[in-house]
Amino acid sequence: MDEPSQEPSAQPGLAMTLYGLAMLLGGLALFCAAVGWIDVSDSTFNAPRWLVALVALLIAGAGGYLFALPSTTPAQRANLGAALALGFFTVMGACFTWVIVANVAGRGTLAIAGIPIPLPEVAERWMNRLLVGAVALLMNGVALYGWWTLLTGRWRSFVTPSK
Repeated sequence: MDEPSQEPSAQPGLAMTLYGLAMLLGGLALFCAAVGWIDVSDSTFNAPRWLVALVALLIAGAGGYLFALPSTTPAQRANLGAALALGFFTVMGACFTWVIVANVAGRGTLAIAGIPIPLPEVAERWMNRLLVGAVALLMNGVALYGWWTLLTGRWRSFVTPSK
């Protein structure tokens, strides 16, 4: 009698496809609600709509990646993962840069792990800008490096699995 193996399968299966499909559809539904295609009143929508739309696109992208995994080769899986990561860093870098440029980072109370930190208003505004600016620089740096490797032809050497 054969014992069941505890090793993960080399090829993703039906469960991965269904989970990816659920994430893809859920992310698209959230996106539709955030942009107003599905009617949700502002009084019950307890988050900035642009932020929900961004998170929804990330969820849908990850779901699309999981949905596509079973029908791909290992090299295609590596390319899909790299493309998803590049898209994530590009979008997040643009969003954090917008927060700095639109001067949104200076508003609100500085909080770490949900605990408000009492600081003078001027120090609080600059701490927010410094933290968001550092994240924006990191995200944009990773995105620019990813686009540079893609556009200069170095992409293939990073995503081709070794034999």
